[in-house]
Amino acid sequence: MVLDDQSTRTEFEANCAAFQKCLETPDAPSISVGIEWCPDSHYLQEAVEQADRRMQRQKNDFYKSHKRYR
Repeated sequence: MVLDDQSTRTEFEANCAAFQKCLETPDAPSISVGIEWCPDSHYLQEAVEQADRRMQRQKNDFYKSHKRYR
């Protein structure tokens, strides 16, 4: 988990997109990522849960198309 309380939403989304682009290179590790913007720390738990669901969905999609890893 990465928490960023310094970036604007636009900066956060650009940083996340750049990170995900790095993961598309041939020598990058294969990992699942869940990303969620949370503008108010009062809703941090919900944001973490949403990011976790996104990560799990990405992981499930990977295993559906890469059955030899199951």
